[in-house]
Amino acid sequence: MQIFNVSEIGIDIDELNKNCENKYNKKNLNGVSAWNYNELNQYFIDIIYRLKKKFNLEKNFSLRKIRVEKYSNKLFQKNQLPFVPHIDFDRCLKIMIYLENVDDEEGAFCVAPKDPNYYEKKRLSLSPNKKNKINNSITDFNPQDYLVFKGKKGSAIFFDTNEPHYASEIKSDKTRFILRIDFKNSNWKMPIRVYLKKFYFDKFLNYFKKFI
Repeated sequence: MQIFNVSEIGIDIDELNKNCENKYNKKNLNGVSAWNYNELNQYFIDIIYRLKKKFNLEKNFSLRKIRVEKYSNKLFQKNQLPFVPHIDFDRCLKIMIYLENVDDEEGAFCVAPKDPNYYEKKRLSLSPNKKNKINNSITDFNPQDYLVFKGKKGSAIFFDTNEPHYASEIKSDKTRFILRIDFKNSNWKMPIRVYLKKFYFDKFLNYFKKFI
């Protein structure tokens, strides 16, 4: 886990904010817009290059996706992801960049200072989430021991998604506007039951696309 500011690698936060706003407005669903590497323009490709260089991610790591998120108190659901402590099914190194100031009232990001390998066995044994059950939630870490990440726009945190994390409640009328970047390690596998569900769903979907 590492906290930094994007200005350290020559990124102008106002320019980044503007570019993220433009991409968000073109494609968003329930407060989230997502893209893979092939969908990025040169501006974001340069951002990815700078971050990979800063964190020495040249080998084995590739971009999984980037997401621009705007969460408001209207989207807050106490017992739903991302508002409950959890680890990700698809382990990655994640960078969370605040595009606006975030304080206690704006849903500050929380992360547990835990060795990421501690939860690896649990992660690989996970089953897909069901409607009324979140299988990747974490309940064995003391809530008061989570680190609360507040910061000015441009503040960022780099962490492993095997470290339990969650978004805290948004209490103000402001929107939590963030850029999230996920880097996937080629050696990290998805839980087999989650992978198989995704594999067969994608196969089923691609089959029926032939008839659309």
